[in-house]
Amino acid sequence: MKKILWAGLICLLVLLLSACVADGKGDDPAGSEPLDSSVPEVDGILLSGDESYRIVYAEDCLEDAEKLLAHFYSLDEKEREAHYEIVPDTVAEDGTPEILVGDTNRPQSKDAKTELLGYLDFSVRIFKSNKISIYAHDDARMDDAIEYFISKMQYSEDGELLFSQKAEKYVARYNYDCPELSLDGKDISTFSIVVPTRATKEDLVLATSVAEWIRLHHGAILPIVSDVSENENEILIGNTARKESRSASAHEIKEFEYLLDLKSDGTKTKMILVSLGDGAEKKALDVFSETLCEKKTFEAADALRVRYQDATFITTGVEKLRDPCVLLHDGVYYMYGTGWECYKNTSGFLDGEWEPLGVVVTVPDDAEKDFWAPEVYAYGDAFYMFTTYFSRSLQKRGCAVFRADSPEGPFVEISDGHVTSPDRHAIDGTLYVDDEGQPWMVFVDEWVSTPDGIGRMAVAKLSDDLTHFISEPIELFSAADGGHSENPVTDGCWLYRCENGELLMLWSTWDAHGYCVAIARSDNGKIDGNWTHDEKTLFSRSMTGGYDGGHGMIFVTPRGQMYLSIHSPNAESGNRKEVPTFIWIKEENGTLVWAKP
Repeated sequence: MKKILWAGLICLLVLLLSACVADGKGDDPAGSEPLDSSVPEVDGILLSGDESYRIVYAEDCLEDAEKLLAHFYSLDEKEREAHYEIVPDTVAEDGTPEILVGDTNRPQSKDAKTELLGYLDFSVRIFKSNKISIYAHDDARMDDAIEYFISKMQYSEDGELLFSQKAEKYVARYNYDCPELSLDGKDISTFSIVVPTRATKEDLVLATSVAEWIRLHHGAILPIVSDVSENENEILIGNTARKESRSASAHEIKEFEYLLDLKSDGTKTKMILVSLGDGAEKKALDVFSETLCEKKTFEAADALRVRYQDATFITTGVEKLRDPCVLLHDGVYYMYGTGWECYKNTSGFLDGEWEPLGVVVTVPDDAEKDFWAPEVYAYGDAFYMFTTYFSRSLQKRGCAVFRADSPEGPFVEISDGHVTSPDRHAIDGTLYVDDEGQPWMVFVDEWVSTPDGIGRMAVAKLSDDLTHFISEPIELFSAADGGHSENPVTDGCWLYRCENGELLMLWSTWDAHGYCVAIARSDNGKIDGNWTHDEKTLFSRSMTGGYDGGHGMIFVTPRGQMYLSIHSPNAESGNRKEVPTFIWIKEENGTLVWAKP
């Protein structure tokens, strides 16, 4: 009787079942099962009885199969003495109905595997050949699939065990956080990951990490292959035999450096990931994943064609430029320095070619000399330069404000001459905007005109258009407060807000070893607070054994790496002039330190 009932149910299911693809989440494997309402529903597939289904498991799925078996016994009310068989897939097929758990050697498991679009999807599928497959690529998702299967198990009024899924196929789609990813307009699932025939450990680690990231965040399962044969779309890891990899090697990647690039000829698309040195492969992966998560795509023309460097020191190749200030705008680096000169770097590499643009300022008639320390900011809908010049009429140095519509200038003075006092020398103006949006100018009350011959740092509120002070300047601290030496100089300030809310000021003076960059901090996180001084400097000749340097400012690369920009040395030494130098730094424990590889 049971054979007749079972056969009848199968015949009915053949008529009823249709493919069903349901959406699900990683923590909710349940999904919908649309039915043809014109056909009456059935109770389910009979799992127990004279020809009960046996459980067949893949080598790595024994634990899942045992979990399913335990539930079989817990639900079977009538046949207490029933024996449910559980076997590995090495046991040959003999016509017994089977529940296939995992990637078994049965063709039905292979079919279930190939139909899953995403790595974190799972499926439960009923086949006409008396087979039910339970499949997921990922161990955790296999647990979800087993739980789903168990949720569909019940016993009939006769106490017989049934599987009540009424659709031929149930697929739970995982909600990936990056469901749409493309490289040069091509879906990332069409790519393969290529490593050199003689791949290094770092190459293999990076390739595996890239494949895993794509699986977990997008769902695509990309093969990792050697560079023996070529595919149309490839992610190239390391120094492969491809010409695109050789082109990347021409950039002379140095230790602790990594490169992210993309090349396309309209047919073939190659993404290049190259790293060198312990730890650089992780940073390459960070760059890769952050870029794709943020943009959802990566195009050959993107400005993020950058070599990211972890070298502590980077020199620009510019022969001489004092007080270098770097602005990053639309993927292009601009570097301004004393003399009101500007250099442009479109390579994306900090040590790439810096094209001289010359003087980018319309020199005011009253500006006689000392065109010092230009700092350029993107503020509102324009670019503003805070800088210093010596006034013919006042016979004093002072700070002024210039404006341009482009970072390449021309910058035209918008302040009425100096915004600082006409009675004193003032230099090195810096823009600071507080938490309430109020702009300030921090500047140096120069030691040459102070009553005691000691330089001060001062600050005053600016008008919204940055053209003039709207408050009287107040003194923040003097060079004597720093405790680094007896030198009276205060130079080149720059403000930095820590993650803990503290406000730091970088400023330059002399210590026992020469020109340096010191750190001061406000006691209340505000610009007009009381300022104390850290004992440790951020840059000193004592830290390098080489040259001194200073007049620091901070800029951040597209991937969030923070650099201190200084000129070093402070005065020409031997064959070396004042060279713009970038030092990789990071925030640590409420202060700034060097970020060594």
